[in-house]
Amino acid sequence: MALAILFALAVVALPVRALEPSEPRDANAMWIEPSTLNVGGQPVGYKFNVTVWANSSLQVKGWQFWLYYPKQYINATRCGYTAGDKSEFFQNITTMPVTPHFVIDYNETHNKLEFGEAWITGDYRSPGYGSLAWIEFEIVALPPEGEVVNIPLDIKYAYEVYEPPKTYLLYGDGSYKPLTPYNGLVIIPELNTNSIALFMLACTTLIALHYYKKRY
Repeated sequence: MALAILFALAVVALPVRALEPSEPRDANAMWIEPSTLNVGGQPVGYKFNVTVWANSSLQVKGWQFWLYYPKQYINATRCGYTAGDKSEFFQNITTMPVTPHFVIDYNETHNKLEFGEAWITGDYRSPGYGSLAWIEFEIVALPPEGEVVNIPLDIKYAYEVYEPPKTYLLYGDGSYKPLTPYNGLVIIPELNTNSIALFMLACTTLIALHYYKKRY
């Protein structure tokens, strides 16, 4: 049973490179999936992933996001394009990749992650949607017992405050707007023993069914 639980947790922690969004947004948009992620009951050191997506009604020649997040309970440890050396959004375009820039202790309360990609030559990216990047986070601390902590993953601030924006889709005509950025949310609630018991029961049931099928 312990092996089954470890396997299930390992699957959750793998980088997400889905080809279809599970929470699609109307163009023009950049968003984080899952939009809400509950990691309650997980220990310090547990890792999880989110994916940044985009949808455009215009030709695109570049994208970037600045992601701000409270640093008390989580830290971004890795980040990469969703199609290897480029994003799935730009998979058929010649691009200039960059290295993710992790800004630890950006200020007293937040860390920051900067990442992007730019067209080099050939046709611009045609209108449509695609995944941009996956981001791995690690839980570095837990809230006091009984508390529920909401941790925003904020790409919207860098679009609304800066001019030109630091979160953007760069369109073929050189403009950055229109765009609607959607933030993500990580929830770390109190340890829920009922949820853990149900999870263990589900794992036990799956193992029992597996052995039953093998026997009969």
